[in-house]
Amino acid sequence: KKNSVATLLREPSNLLKGANVVVFSIVAFVVLSFVLQIMNKSQDDNFSKFHDHESTPGHILVGLRFFLGIFFVYSLHVTIKHQENRGGDRLLAFLRRLMLLGGLWFLSFPLLVFIAGWFAHYLRHRIVSVGVLTLQTISLGILAHQFVSEHSTYFKLSTLADSGVLPGAGGLVRAPKVSKD
Repeated sequence: KKNSVATLLREPSNLLKGANVVVFSIVAFVVLSFVLQIMNKSQDDNFSKFHDHESTPGHILVGLRFFLGIFFVYSLHVTIKHQENRGGDRLLAFLRRLMLLGGLWFLSFPLLVFIAGWFAHYLRHRIVSVGVLTLQTISLGILAHQFVSEHSTYFKLSTLADSGVLPGAGGLVRAPKVSKD
């Protein structure tokens, strides 16, 4: 397929060739987010708004984030189902962890905004700010470890180990050149 995710990831330049659904969707999403952010910021003077997403445009932005999180989890779920037929237990384990941790990162913000609605108005900003900062920092830290740690499944599955420059405790460590000819 011309517009399959695998094809687009192999050659990202294809994403911008000609008009296609992916380009239109990305541009529409960026424009919608931009317009909603402007509308949301125009309501900052509202005395009943205790955090950035406590308005109609803010709720729509949170809904978009929720939709992206669900789409991310669903896409990885479909990828895992297709990969199960091919085997590769280590890859499946990595994809499952990515689905869990990436889903937590995407969905922690909408969940906290929803939960904050149950609390008194003066506590909402603190719940959203501290909660999002904490949960997303933990999620991003674990995700970063998933991708760049020398003991991670991604590191073992990818060509990162043979790339020539590895992050090390004492700075950059040059790996010996490995020829795969």
